[in-house]
Formats: sequence, C-alpha cells, structure tokens
Amino acid sequence: MTTFLRCLGLSMCIAAAPAAGAAGPQSPTEPAASGRSKAIGVVTTEHGRHVAGAQVTLWSWPVPARTDIGTVDRVVVTTDDDGRFFAGIWDGRCYGAFATWRDELGTHATAIEPAVIPGSPRTLREVEPRVRGTVCVRGATRWFADGQLQVHAVVGIDNPFVVPLALDRERDAVLPESLPAGPTSIDVRTKTGRLLATAPLADDPSATTHTIELPGAHVVALRVLDAADRPVPGAVVHQINDFGCCAAPGCRRGFAPDVIGATSASGTLRIELPAVHPVDRAARDRLLLLVSALDHERCVIDVPLSGSDEGVPATAVLRPGTTLRGKFVDADGAAVNEGIVALVESFAHTEARNLMGGTVVAMPPMPMPIAADGSFVAPGPYQGEAVRVFAVLGPVRGRALGLETKPGFGLPALVPVLLESGAPRGDLDLGEVRLDRLHVARFAVTDHTGAPASGVRARLASPAAFCAPDDFLADRIGRLQVPLPEGVHRISAFVPGGGVASAVVRVPLDTLGDRRIELRLTEPLVVSGVVAAAGADLAPGTEVVVCDVRANDPDLTVLAPRAVAVGRPAPDGSFSVRVPFGDARYTLRARCRAGQAAPGLWPIGPEVAVQVHESDVTGLSVPGPVQSK
Repeated sequence: MTTFLRCLGLSMCIAAAPAAGAAGPQSPTEPAASGRSKAIGVVTTEHGRHVAGAQVTLWSWPVPARTDIGTVDRVVVTTDDDGRFFAGIWDGRCYGAFATWRDELGTHATAIEPAVIPGSPRTLREVEPRVRGTVCVRGATRWFADGQLQVHAVVGIDNPFVVPLALDRERDAVLPESLPAGPTSIDVRTKTGRLLATAPLADDPSATTHTIELPGAHVVALRVLDAADRPVPGAVVHQINDFGCCAAPGCRRGFAPDVIGATSASGTLRIELPAVHPVDRAARDRLLLLVSALDHERCVIDVPLSGSDEGVPATAVLRPGTTLRGKFVDADGAAVNEGIVALVESFAHTEARNLMGGTVVAMPPMPMPIAADGSFVAPGPYQGEAVRVFAVLGPVRGRALGLETKPGFGLPALVPVLLESGAPRGDLDLGEVRLDRLHVARFAVTDHTGAPASGVRARLASPAAFCAPDDFLADRIGRLQVPLPEGVHRISAFVPGGGVASAVVRVPLDTLGDRRIELRLTEPLVVSGVVAAAGADLAPGTEVVVCDVRANDPDLTVLAPRAVAVGRPAPDGSFSVRVPFGDARYTLRARCRAGQAAPGLWPIGPEVAVQVHESDVTGLSVPGPVQSK
C-alpha cells in the first residue's frame, strides 16, 4: 500500500492505453484548419544538420493524463527542403512531437518534444534509435481464454504516445521502427480493456527481447449490500490500478480505473483479478475496488490477493448517498449528446485497510454516459465533500454550443460546469446544462517584471485541495481564457522552472466586457550545489527534486511543487534548481530511476532542507541515493 498511502487526498492523474486515432498527412505549406494555429519547428540530426523529408507526428489528448477520455488529435506532416515543419494544432492544447526518417544508414528518430504550442519554435533533434525488439507475453493461459489480449506500447508519462501491438500465434509482437525514443512501458489488457500487467522496457538500448509474465487469476466473490444488509443489484465495480501523485508532475505514469462489471439481482459479482498487482509492486498482494450504485455513496474496499482459493469472499457496504443528474442542451433547448464527454470528480467512502485511518479518498474524474436526450447520471459523491463536473469538448464544438471565446486565446478541452464545495444530501440535480450560460474569464499572465510570460499553465484551485484533472494552457504571450460557472473561484498559474501566481475570480463580475485579470508571477530563484555520491560515479538519470515547501502564504505553498524544475547534475555532480519564490523553506532530495523497477519506483537519498530568502542559495551538498542491486 506504499503508493496508496502517499497519494491520499489527491486526485488521480491517470492514464490508460486504448488505441489512438490518427489524422491524415498535412503538407508544410497547407494553411491551418479553422480554429487552429501553426506549430513550427525544425528537425536535425545529432550533429545539427537539417533533415528534409522527415515525418513529424504531433498529438494531444483532450485530458493529457487520461488517454481513456475523448479522442486524440494527431497530425502528421513532412519537413520541407530546409528541414522545417508547419502543422495546424489547436490553441489552448499542449502537443507532443517527434520525427522519424530513413536514409542509406537506416531508420532515425528524435526524442519526444513534450510541450509544443502554436507559434513557439521547437527543434526535434536526433537521438540514438531504439533497437527494434520483440515483446513476448507469457504466463497464465487463463487470460487468453477470453479472447485476444490488448497490448500497447506507451511512450512518455504525460500526454503519452500510444501504439497498439498485434500478438501473433506465439503471443509475440514486434516493436515498430517508428516508435519514438523515451521511457516506454508495455501494457497488457484483457479484450475488455482491464489492465493485467505493465512493465517498462529494459534500460539496455541493445535489448531485443522483452518478456512480460502475466500473473494467474485470483477469484473474488463480491457481495454488495446497503446499510440495512439488503443486496444492491446493478452496482458497478471498477478495478483501481493506481493512485497517481499529482504533486510531482512527471514523476510517474498513472493508470485509470477499469470497469469490471455490475452486480446481479442478488447483489453479487464473481470477479477474476490478476493475482499480482498490475502496477504497484509495493502493494502486489492487494488491490482496491471501487463500488458505485445509484442513491448510494461510492465505496472503496481492499481485496487481498494472497491465496488461490476459488471465490474468496468480499463484501462492500454502501451507505445512502447523493445521485448527481443533469442534461446537456444547446441554446435552443435541444439535446446535446455528441462531441462531448461528461466527467464527475468527487470523493468516495472507504473501508479499505490501512488507508491512513481516513474515511474518504479522492477519486479520479469518472466519465458519465450521456443518453440520447442529453441526460447523464453519476452515483455516489461523498456527502459534505467537494464535487465537480466537467465537459470535455473540442474548440469547434464549444463555439458551436455558444461559448463566447475570442480567437487566438485557445479554448481548454476541459470546461468546468459545476464546482461545488460540498455535495448536498439527496439528489444533486443540475437541470439543463447550457454551455452558452458559462462566463469566459480572460487572463493576462506576466513575469515578475511585468513582461508577458510564456509556457504558463493554470489550474482551478479546489476547496478540498485535490488536483484538477488537467492544466489550462496559456498561449505563448501568456493569454488564457477559461469558461466558468457563476461563483467565486481561485485560479492558480505557474511556469515550470519559473514563478507562481494566484487570483480570486468573481463570476460574473470579473468577466464582464473585455476585462482581463492580471496574474503576475513571483520571481524565481536559484538553489545550487553538488550531489555527493560517496566517491562513486553518479548513477545515470540522477535528478535533484524539491519534495516539500513551507511558506507563509498557503496558496503559494500549494503551487510551488508544480513550478519547481528538476535539476539534472553535471558529470561532476553540480546541479541547479530554480525555485519559484524566496522566503520559504524547501526540502531537496536526489533520486535516480531503478533499472528494472516498475514505473515510478526511485531509489532516493536523504532530505536536505534549505531556507531560501530573497537571494540565490549556493554551496549545498545533497547526498546521493543508495543504489539498489
């Protein structure tokens, strides 16, 4: 339960791996499509020579940490004779990009550039290509009995590039030559999409065979009862694969909950779980299940995976609770049920053991099916805790439904519909949800000198202090627009490796006319020193991270971890970390990725605390992590 314990109180930044759709090729000189702006850049060899005719792939998930929500926007273009590329991408979205090409020496590839936005030039530089290897799926034949397994190569952590792999009769799959460089995991799922196992590719770039051993099946006989010990039919059960940690973005990949099934008329469900936790090796002998039913609070239970007895019993008791309802309509009152995804984010009651002794746990944004009449239903928000509803839609769809946005600003894919500080008792009926009734708040973000800021991300602060499911992305000169429901909201902005800012927005007062709300970022400072490795060479991939911040301003304390840049030491161990403001106490640690560990497992060194005032701090000594053998 180590990972679970660390991450309670935080929303899950999570990612599953369904197959991704693709847009067709686009020539460098083709004008950008309506509502899109141009991404520009150049592709070079490792020696800096520009590459003509390289294929550049750009992609963006609507919610970058959730590849199970919405459809990926993928654009493929070709570089011109000067090695330049131009691609039409949505404003307000962050894209990943990489390039591949072939010549007489073979196939070449660049590293992934993770933060491509319109108008900000990017260079895609060649790296050592990945050896084309074979993925071998071995182990329990039980999972093959249900039909063909789904196997995906997932490259990257946030906004990952997902490639489906086809298994042959020997249950082997060949990695494609076009797979980009970067941290890569292989996910194996059932035909219905439930995660069975995930494993990182070997760190050895020359490895040609990657074997994944599937666990056996652990059978659980689940019984779902209400508070009066009566069976609850139709309760939906999810397998929770991971609680990803939002406080340190990019530190690990996350995984979405997977639907298992629904209880019968007798309130029971026979469940086959992987006998070893598919993700978390620290919690390999147990798995969490999320149980939801109309008019009941959602419940999280802890199921041990030890033992192999047929039908190990488990019981979930659901307390009376809230059911959230609503209906999407356009400005004329007609139902809206296409081109939109409804998400609900809230807490769940927990009876799981050893979860810090708490009674609630923050759950991820969960998609809600939208009926033909535009209605949606979400069971189980925990009474008295925060509940939020978002609509996920593209820029064209949003403007068609009446969002009064301005060209050039971009429109976030994630539109807030409801931001409640506490779910009421009984039903929470939103009635008709009309996007044209939302108010668009416009922001101008500047650095500490007042100059327009670039690379700005912003989030809606939560009264319950759990992460929003996605960042809002400003354009290259710090402009941002966010549709908001009526109420008082806090917007928090930051620049990775830069400063932070926050503002309270009163809707509709602060959104009238052409008003812009200014967010001025704090002045970042530099903390530098040396990683001490006790006379040994630094391990590859060593980083220095800020793991804790203590400041007088609680808002800045919450924002700071999002803005801190990771320090990567030089060969002599020297490093620099930019912290977003002074007059605060920061705690630094050195870490490095374990060679064959599961995603997110890091050997870490001792903490080093430093008080940062209004000046740079130099001369620190940060002990390096002890290497695992």
